[in-house]
Amino acid sequence: MISSLMAASRLVVAMSARALITVDETLTLTLPQLRGLVVLDTSGPVPLSALARDLGLSTATALRMVARLESAGLVEGRIEPDAGPEVLLRLTPAGAELVAGFFAHRRREIAVLVDRLPADTRRGLAEGLRALTAVADAPDLPTVARFSDVLAVPDGGGDTGERGSF
Repeated sequence: MISSLMAASRLVVAMSARALITVDETLTLTLPQLRGLVVLDTSGPVPLSALARDLGLSTATALRMVARLESAGLVEGRIEPDAGPEVLLRLTPAGAELVAGFFAHRRREIAVLVDRLPADTRRGLAEGLRALTAVADAPDLPTVARFSDVLAVPDGGGDTGERGSF
């Protein structure tokens, strides 16, 4: 069972890497940088300290990451009147487009694989993934292990703009 889960995990990482290469032909983003963009996409404007916490990074490391993303034109910082003197980080339109393209590519690749499964296997897969997601979101798990806190991504339900879990 564990080896099957590890194989599935490797598959998702490989699909993520391929999707990143597809949408980022010249920027050469790392997966951790992409994860930072995803957090900004799902969380909206956030202060650097919140981004660092959500990514499990020190503030200094998050600042270096944001500086790289900002120089690539993917992230910007603004002082928001309601936020006091703190600078809030947000995606630029180019950053939002990159994240959307990444998830669209990955959804297409997953759909190709899932479509090749027999119908009863697809139903079992969907049921199993819903159960795994529910367990991973249990409030008694350490924050760093909670699915919604660590891997929050668009739900893939189309272009509705709604956000949800994997």
